Amino acid sequence: MSLGQVILITGPTAAGKTELAMKLYDRLGGAKNAHLVSVDSAMVYRGLDIGTAKPQGALLAQYPHSLIDVREPDEHYSVADFVKDADRIVRTSILENRTPILVGGTMLYIKCFRDGISNLPEKNEDIRKKLEEEIETRGLDALHQELKANDPEAARNIHPRNRQRIMRAMEVFLISGRKISDLWKEQPSRTLAERLGQKLSIFAVLPEEKVDLEQRIEDRFTSMLDRGLLEELTMLRQNYRLDLSCPSMRTVGYRQAWQHLEGVIDRAQFVADSIRATKLLAKKQMTWLRAWKSLETIHIGEARKLWKRVDRISTSI
Repeated sequence: MSLGQVILITGPTAAGKTELAMKLYDRLGGAKNAHLVSVDSAMVYRGLDIGTAKPQGALLAQYPHSLIDVREPDEHYSVADFVKDADRIVRTSILENRTPILVGGTMLYIKCFRDGISNLPEKNEDIRKKLEEEIETRGLDALHQELKANDPEAARNIHPRNRQRIMRAMEVFLISGRKISDLWKEQPSRTLAERLGQKLSIFAVLPEEKVDLEQRIEDRFTSMLDRGLLEELTMLRQNYRLDLSCPSMRTVGYRQAWQHLEGVIDRAQFVADSIRATKLLAKKQMTWLRAWKSLETIHIGEARKLWKRVDRISTSI
């Protein structure tokens, strides 16, 4: 496969990434020449629609995105799952002479897609079930302490409340008898260019002023409430076996809504906490982006810069 080009549009939450990606999709000629791929760890879950700002109905039909609605909300979807799926989709798109347009703000997904991910053992459902039972019996803190005893370095780098990563580290140790921290170091990651023969052009959609993004976040959350965010979560709780340990329910907005529905916080606190958590997420995303080299920034609403750059890319492939 000859060296081709993959477009990624990223940026902080509420910056307008999806809107810009859809405009680019149209500019390239729609489905005949382009393929939209979501890079969002919350949009993978069915039913998490309002709180994730997922394109809906006729809009999603007009602008179909791969990797939206690929898991039930009580299931897991890992970064390794994403890289595997995204590789497959990009490979198919290139063979069909369509430009892959990845869009989203899950920064760990982007990093591992671009730089590669360690070749760790496959999941073992029996071991995972035993670890789940251990957490239910002894608590997550006890499992984190067990990880600390077996792999101190991994325990230092994994937050004591990150259930999914703690379980994965212990799962790897129980499957292979080896520390996941050692495997991280010794197994070389294969970059996108090495895996698929593709370059990744990253465009970061950023606000000109911090206050602009904060206002967009507040306005969007108000809209989510008006559209029925709390009612959406109520339906999810009725239809699935969910709790706050599920990755889907750790999503900003849903986590705070859950606490409100449980009576832990009142409505005013729920709104304030959700907006604060969303702004913190945006800050973390900006920190990732500032650390990355080889990306171009686009201010919100500044689409012409992207058009010119993509036109140059197209003529160089």
